[in-house]
Amino acid sequence: MNSVVKYLEIANDSSPVWLDGGNKIAYIHHDEAGDHIWDLDLTTGERRRWTQDPIACWQLYADQVSGSLYFSMDPSGSECESIFRLTQPGAQPEKLVEGGPARNFFAGVHPGAQHLAYASNQRHTEHFDIWIKDLETGQARLVQAFEDNYNWPAPNAISPNGRYFLYNKLKAESDNALWMTDLQTGDSHRVLPTDQLSADVKPCWKHDSRGFYFLSELNAEFYQLYYYDLDSKEASLRKAFDYDIENLALSADDRYLCLTLNASGYSSLKIYDLTTGQAVNTILPPKAVISPYSLMTWSQEGHKLLFSLSSGARPEGIWLLDLDRDAMQRLSPDSLAPDFKASLVEPELRSYQSFDGLKVDYWLYLPQGQAPRQASQADQLGEAAQAKQASHPDQLGEAAQAKQDSQPDQIGEPRQLPCLIEIHGGPEGQERPSFNEFIQYLLAQGIAVVAPNVRGSTGYGKHFTHLDDVEKRLDSVRDIEALVHHLVDTGLADKDRIGVSGTSYGGFMTLSCAGRLPDLFACAVDTVGMYNLVTFLENTADYRRPHRESEYGSLAQHRELLYEVSPIAKIDNITAPLMVIQGKNDPRVPVTESDQVVDHLKSLGKEVFYLCYPDEGHGIRKMKNRVDCYPKIADFLKTHLAIQE
Repeated sequence: MNSVVKYLEIANDSSPVWLDGGNKIAYIHHDEAGDHIWDLDLTTGERRRWTQDPIACWQLYADQVSGSLYFSMDPSGSECESIFRLTQPGAQPEKLVEGGPARNFFAGVHPGAQHLAYASNQRHTEHFDIWIKDLETGQARLVQAFEDNYNWPAPNAISPNGRYFLYNKLKAESDNALWMTDLQTGDSHRVLPTDQLSADVKPCWKHDSRGFYFLSELNAEFYQLYYYDLDSKEASLRKAFDYDIENLALSADDRYLCLTLNASGYSSLKIYDLTTGQAVNTILPPKAVISPYSLMTWSQEGHKLLFSLSSGARPEGIWLLDLDRDAMQRLSPDSLAPDFKASLVEPELRSYQSFDGLKVDYWLYLPQGQAPRQASQADQLGEAAQAKQASHPDQLGEAAQAKQDSQPDQIGEPRQLPCLIEIHGGPEGQERPSFNEFIQYLLAQGIAVVAPNVRGSTGYGKHFTHLDDVEKRLDSVRDIEALVHHLVDTGLADKDRIGVSGTSYGGFMTLSCAGRLPDLFACAVDTVGMYNLVTFLENTADYRRPHRESEYGSLAQHRELLYEVSPIAKIDNITAPLMVIQGKNDPRVPVTESDQVVDHLKSLGKEVFYLCYPDEGHGIRKMKNRVDCYPKIADFLKTHLAIQE
């Protein structure tokens, strides 16, 4: 067996930020020592580690005036983050805001690090309020109290002059309005003055504090670019595409605006000169995914843009675009041995028709040595199969197989592979071709991985995202049923060696597929999945409940429906062996969800294997637990998908 450790210890870098005008950056580095904060001097090439002990954080923030770094961290997995500051390499992080029972979101610091802004539910577990802390006196004051749930700060919440604060009122995927508070007067208003539902995200201030850019899907299928002017108090549409804009960054002199688009899963980078309104013709990064979770940042001096990206076979790394020099540079060293690097697999984007004719995309990862078919012949086969399905659906499998059998050398499609269908979480999420060390580990075991974007996924427009809401919940399960038939009918998968897995909502889908489509799967792996939407909504963190009810249905109005669409309604039908994985401190999907399904299946004498980690939350994050968990998943899959060593 290929050791999982070499996959988990693959070095990667993320969350780059500028530490000074344009010569030094900081970032999060992952390797065999865990996650640490490092800096890089772009002039000398010298790298220094700032943290003594491993950290567990997603995003770095920097104050270039003071040179301090800020981050939030919660080692227990309960997501009750404390906020920390680092002032120099080797120093112990200073805890500025205590987590514990409260959850805290970093909102920013005034230039020079005099005041820290954050959102916290310390006053009441259901509500997030806005707080400002004086970092010299240590005194915190409540700026604005709320009696609704998700009020959290935008990534660039505070205006450069320190007067305005931006935050979202998150109620649903398409009900996430952007609001602004004047910290001097206390007045607040919605940025888009409308009663219509919209999601308004990723604000980016001009450096003179006279306005900001942001993204909104108001009256549109995709996120579009808007600009809000403080003088007129009006927002205007500036750019629109047939894809979501998902990130933006404005240069320090307010001249260049960088946008990234989500184009069928890959990132497309565009830069506009705001003095002319024209797109800038510049070097483009590799075909990959520019992280939407890390901030893109411009240097204070010149026009240097920092971002991180990854692809299926490319671990996440930091890249620098120097617009003035028309140069692109990867700042993260390539530490992979050539033979190991060559073994990593890029996925191929494919699609199929679901039960109602809806086109559904999926990413296909094939083990090394299993070459994909030629595109032109694959398209011909797909068209022939779809036409056959329209007139004679029951004969689709025979027609597609006959087509392959007659031209096996021309098509070159691997046939009857052991296959794992990996379903993303969310459900408002999207499977994208970014690096996943566990998928690469499974490929090395000889398991093909299929990662679909069933209805309800983001990235395909607002209409597609809402095709699985409330009473339409099980239509996404029918998408998986259609996918299985597609994989078998095209000869890719062995019908007796197909597994299904997923995390969070993907775990809900895994349990649903195992119970509602028991004849299609040889095994299933559920990680922190919901078993009963009623008990899930009753026990999830208080502040999350209204947001989740907008997607699944409410306890007050849909209790019976919530039960009927849950895995619990069909749990007795499960025949495939099941593995369940859970973090005991999970605030999103409480451990009681996994306990219920395991206890019930054991009472029926069904085969179920349970891994519950006492120091984890929503997923398995710690290295020691991944080293324990991932080989057990692989052994489970290899046993039940009949893969020989």
